[in-house]
Amino acid sequence: MNIEILEETFSLIRPVGTQFANSFYQNLFLKYPEIQPLFAETNLEAQEKKLLVSLVLIIDNLRDLTYLKELLKNMGKRHVEYDVVSEYYPLVGEILLSTLQEYLGKYWTAVVKQAWTDAYNTIGDLMLEGAKEKHSLWNHSSQNITCTLQKLRVEAIAQKVLRETDSNEKAIQRMMTDSYFQKILAKLGQEKTIELIF
Repeated sequence: MNIEILEETFSLIRPVGTQFANSFYQNLFLKYPEIQPLFAETNLEAQEKKLLVSLVLIIDNLRDLTYLKELLKNMGKRHVEYDVVSEYYPLVGEILLSTLQEYLGKYWTAVVKQAWTDAYNTIGDLMLEGAKEKHSLWNHSSQNITCTLQKLRVEAIAQKVLRETDSNEKAIQRMMTDSYFQKILAKLGQEKTIELIF
């Protein structure tokens, strides 16, 4: 990233940061109204402050890449909770660049545009990396919950049958006729399923 250009041009944005953030969201909703429902229950004034704070944090930490990477990955994880999908990142980047052009005016040169384009691509990649980590954790948790529920269901069937029969062998024979049990059996295999029971 061209740190010097990013720092120099953002210094022109800082004094009008509040207006800049407001313009960004106005431009975003005007160009891509399908994104607006994501903010239906959001205080936009507070959201504009968050955007400005995020930009300040990013620019102020361009020279501390270790912290910046962690910061951006955490931002990406939080955006998953707001239902932000990867398809929105290019749209947001487009509006950020056009709003920067609007505010920088004559200082928006080809070199400056390239510096901010490269920076946003890097920012987006790191945020998406964080979002993927968040999805991975959710999927793992979901799988664990599903396995636990399956185990409890199988155990409940097993306990009921065991109470009504006088041997494990007869119990297994009866459980083989239970439709839910058969599905678990097909998925896990007989040996693994019996381990869950006994």
